[in-house]
Amino acid sequence: MASTSALIATIILHIFFQDTLQSTPEDDSYVAAVVEYHGFHGNYSGEEILHFNVEKHIQLIAEAAKQNADIIVFPELGLLSYDETQFIEVPDPAKKIVPATDKNCHEALRNLSDAAIKYNIYVVTNLHELFKNNSKEYKYNTNIVFDRKGTLIARYRKYNLFGEKFLNRTETPDFVTFDTDFGVTFGTFICFDIIFENPAVGLVRDKNITDIVYSTAWFSELPFHAAIQEQNAWAYSNNVNLLASGFNCVNKGNTGSGIYSGRKGPIDYIQSELDQSHLIIGKVPKKPGTAAGSKVTANVLPLVDEEGTTGQHSTILHEQLDDFATYLLKPETMTHIDEKNITIISTDAQGLERTYEITHKLCHETSNFCCNFNLKFTVKYYPNEYDFNKDDTFTKTDAYYHFRYRLIAFDGIRKYIVDDTTGQQLCALMPCLNDTIESCARANINAKPISLQLDNRNLTLFSTEFSLINITADFQKDNVLYLPSILLSSTDKDVFGKLPTSDQYNLNIGEANGDKKTVSLQLPLKVDETIKLASGGILTRIFDRDNKPNDPNSANIITAKTLFWCSIPIIFYLFRNR
Repeated sequence: MASTSALIATIILHIFFQDTLQSTPEDDSYVAAVVEYHGFHGNYSGEEILHFNVEKHIQLIAEAAKQNADIIVFPELGLLSYDETQFIEVPDPAKKIVPATDKNCHEALRNLSDAAIKYNIYVVTNLHELFKNNSKEYKYNTNIVFDRKGTLIARYRKYNLFGEKFLNRTETPDFVTFDTDFGVTFGTFICFDIIFENPAVGLVRDKNITDIVYSTAWFSELPFHAAIQEQNAWAYSNNVNLLASGFNCVNKGNTGSGIYSGRKGPIDYIQSELDQSHLIIGKVPKKPGTAAGSKVTANVLPLVDEEGTTGQHSTILHEQLDDFATYLLKPETMTHIDEKNITIISTDAQGLERTYEITHKLCHETSNFCCNFNLKFTVKYYPNEYDFNKDDTFTKTDAYYHFRYRLIAFDGIRKYIVDDTTGQQLCALMPCLNDTIESCARANINAKPISLQLDNRNLTLFSTEFSLINITADFQKDNVLYLPSILLSSTDKDVFGKLPTSDQYNLNIGEANGDKKTVSLQLPLKVDETIKLASGGILTRIFDRDNKPNDPNSANIITAKTLFWCSIPIIFYLFRNR
């Protein structure tokens, strides 16, 4: 009898403890966890890969629960990594099935449902779904959601596939949402969906969704589609909370996760240079853009790396730049407004510091679209006696401030390696490793310092720091999304890139003037502040131009040979056979 009473007391205490810690509808925030997940993969069977990843997911769910997370999000490929043999039947969410107690459900679903119950948490994960409809079978890239009671409450099938020829897609995009017991309704989509109007923007504009769970296996591309850069810009432009979980396999190019709160900016994020899992947890305001969120914790979890690829530089792709109008910023050919000698501690020689201020108008050749740039920046030139080989910052893959920048303008259509095309207008600065266009938008891998002569002195370009970047243009106004696409250089050797804080920049969208709107971007905003830029500008998505028949005589058509690749067998095949 005593033991029974003790058990009952323990259960009551457990229930009370959980209820007092979980967020409620009355709270003005909730606690979210996203996982930068380094999945188990390699020369194993699909069943082995799935089994191990389910076990690892459950460990991560337990870790998030210790930090009182209300919801945890896992990435695209999270359960199956690169395997294409395992497909799982998913119950219809309308049936409110609890897989933990249903032997007809796949073991993976039963175990994840059980974990949601045990740890009292909403779980969002991604898998390859098998759907049987009469005599036909369909295979989807699918997000599924369990509530705290283990019920499967939502299922979203990826619409905007990037390659993925072994998968089907629905005839029209699904706008999937789910409610929670803490008073927040979420929408969900996957990877390449973020580029297009539907379902991503449609969830916000048409369904009034303010919180998004996003699973991805992103392959970053310079200069404007690094994972965290894309995620932050999208959350800012739509002024929504974005819980972005990215698959981590750095040597294949997969990384990038974070929690973002609309125009208040990132709460926490990572774009890693390590094959390693990270658990990112943040306190998220229920009204995005009105109050800053806060980090709860960010735990680097034990490395799971059967191939020993820790510490390799992340693979970064680059955009084809042939159709961009560009202008090289070459300060030594410009008139400076200030100059002073600087003492370099490690040498007896002196360097030179010059400040420049320029205004430049750059137009795309085949349209009337022009970008206006107002820039102020300081350049440091070091004497050649300085030992650049011992300066670790020169080996940092995102240390673009050591090299060159170009202004760019574009107005047209971008074509991907599959059939999709997207409309864009673009005004920005991009990094270059030397004076050539071929060196632009590439990761800094063993780039050589730029030597030059200045006032009859042999010097080397050391750094460029901007105290003002102001970009203005008249952009198309109908059915568009204006994205402040900004990435800064980081100081942490284990990450690629850093995001600006919300008080460092401002995107101003003016009143309509005919079929145009004047949009301007300014950073930094604080007096005497300087930034080390990786890339930055205004990227406008023009949805009405998407997937239209191309005019072969139009110079506005970009035939990009490379882009970020979202979970496609082509990329896996290429990397697997390197």
